[in-house]
Amino acid sequence: MVKRLLCDFAYDSQHMVVIADADGCIIWTSGHPEVVSASETISFSPGHVWSEELVGTNGVGTALAVDHPVQIFSAEHYNLDIRAWACSGAPVHDPETGQVLGVIDVSSGIRAAHPTSLALVSAAADAVESVLRGELEQRYATLRAEFYERAGRWGAARSALVDRAGHVLACRPQGWLTGPLVAAAEGTWVASGSDEVLIADRLENGAGIVVEGRSGSAARPRVYVEALGDARARVTVDGMTLRLSPRHSEMLVLMALHPDGMSARELAVELFDDPTKLMSVRAEVSRLRRQLVGLIATRPYRLLAELDADFLDERAARAGVLLPGACSAGVVRERARLCAPAVG
Repeated sequence: MVKRLLCDFAYDSQHMVVIADADGCIIWTSGHPEVVSASETISFSPGHVWSEELVGTNGVGTALAVDHPVQIFSAEHYNLDIRAWACSGAPVHDPETGQVLGVIDVSSGIRAAHPTSLALVSAAADAVESVLRGELEQRYATLRAEFYERAGRWGAARSALVDRAGHVLACRPQGWLTGPLVAAAEGTWVASGSDEVLIADRLENGAGIVVEGRSGSAARPRVYVEALGDARARVTVDGMTLRLSPRHSEMLVLMALHPDGMSARELAVELFDDPTKLMSVRAEVSRLRRQLVGLIATRPYRLLAELDADFLDERAARAGVLLPGACSAGVVRERARLCAPAVG
């Protein structure tokens, strides 16, 4: 599909097309021979990593870092060696989990830069995601058919079909279980908003069938939060790392500091110093829950995970600054406590 949508344009307009994985490692290129040859002189070729951390601003790495289409032109590149280039990149997402699978990029020398390249590469990424959604729906249809075939075996017991991301795809009776659930130990799920661990019969692609009465105990998902020295916290869940916005970083730190949970009013006071901003709190928590699927419970707001964080380690915390620049009352108070001279 990428070849069909972009390669003729790339060849005719002296561009090249690049596909990179979620780490920014280039896995495929194609386009005008002269441009492809020039790209090899700057290592913009398969096997090389072009993450923003390693190379600075560029169409591949920056699209991954900000998670939306970007166009980087000439001197907007941080690296002096690539300022003769113009790059447009768009991330491609897994429709089931929402995680970034990789980036499609169209690049050229600045003299050949085309104003429509960003729109073109964005449309290509949308088209690929559309195909992936179609394939996912076909897989879901097969799973639902298997679920309803098995459902009769459990008599009147309630049951539900859960995909690998914790979404409830089917339920008997309807509405018995709502998602998203969060994966715990292998083959178990934690019900959203509760501490109950549900045992599932595993199906293909990480899906499972949960049956009423089959519950047990299992370790919660492990979450590691890095919030020292950066206004945007990094959250690692099951080996996958997300970088949160400054506001969501503050919210996550506050919930980590209050493991028993916080009401919407308490969170409003700690975030905005205003107990009336309940709607703002609920909206922000809703957005954060979409990023940390199944990991945040409500009533009260709290983390459903085994949490470890750099700022919870007193020795490490005193060597760094907690969310520098953050001004919410709760974070400022904790930052001051960690920066205070140790007594004794």
